[in-house]
Amino acid sequence: MKKILLIGAIISSIAFANSSMMNKGNSTATTTNMSMASTTKNVTLTEAQQKELDKIKDSCKKAMAPLKLTVEEKDLAVKKELLNALCKGNTRLKAGGRGLEELVRELLKIEGYSQVDILDKKNGEGIADVDIQATSDNNPFLKDILVQVKHHNGETSAHAIKQLIAYEDEASSNAYKWVVTTGNISDQSKLLAEENQINIMEGEQFVDWIYTNLNKLSIKTKANLGIVDVPKLSWS
Repeated sequence: MKKILLIGAIISSIAFANSSMMNKGNSTATTTNMSMASTTKNVTLTEAQQKELDKIKDSCKKAMAPLKLTVEEKDLAVKKELLNALCKGNTRLKAGGRGLEELVRELLKIEGYSQVDILDKKNGEGIADVDIQATSDNNPFLKDILVQVKHHNGETSAHAIKQLIAYEDEASSNAYKWVVTTGNISDQSKLLAEENQINIMEGEQFVDWIYTNLNKLSIKTKANLGIVDVPKLSWS
């Protein structure tokens, strides 16, 4: 409240000075000088007041800073927040990794896969396991995909890669194999994946994939991710 009163007093003093100068345009130079001197005296700030005013100016600048971001900077900021929310589980996606699997399934359907199934857990021998199997009868250029999805905050170990290496059946022989994670994968694990023709999609790439398809995601999915559509006029 003190800050508001201080700014109000300064503005009022300046306004009074301007009014006095306009209304007394025919006054003598001596009178004008006295009026200006009086005005100057009224708006003179103490060192403490100047510091308070500077603080207010800095706060205003910080509040306005987001408005000056470029489109690219805004996109990067949103992606960073989205990845952070995914990693920490601060979304409305189903828990236990199921929600992330459903998100990947929706994205694969957007990409053109006609049949995308979330498989039962432990569907292979030993450690062998696949979370999602995607096929496309409509597009012969889309190769079948087997996906291991990991909802991690931090590093995803080589176990996910080994699960796909161990998975062998008729469907997997010609299929692309992917590990999709919200976390990151070490260089050593990436080397293991490369040696076994397994593709890697880490957190930042995953968020890029989501962001590229934002307009195609369902309203429910976007709401679960915390993404709100801003109304826009059709002619704007």
